[in-house]
Amino acid sequence: TASAILTRNHLGILQLSDSQITIEKGGARNYLSWKTHRLVFKGLTLGQVSRQLQRLYDVQIQFSSGRVKKFRLTATLKTTNLKNVLNIISKTLDIRYSIHQGRIIWKQ
Repeated sequence: TASAILTRNHLGILQLSDSQITIEKGGARNYLSWKTHRLVFKGLTLGQVSRQLQRLYDVQIQFSSGRVKKFRLTATLKTTNLKNVLNIISKTLDIRYSIHQGRIIWKQ
């Protein structure tokens, strides 16, 4: 049986296929976004933000370069509409995104 001890603002993700638990920092607060209508990111890389968005919206996100993935975001978004979230992030970080075959691709 898999087990883990989580501390404040940590999230545990259980992979049912192999019973592995992955612990991530900083993502737990956004799992109530359906209720609070807010997404909060504090100093996270776009890679970390994108992992949260993938889980929250069941989408796939890719990057045009490793550089874009390292951009940092601090923001509180008062919306949970995915298109609005993507637009706000792209304007904040001065980047673009496209949606191709159901995948979101962040571009510089």
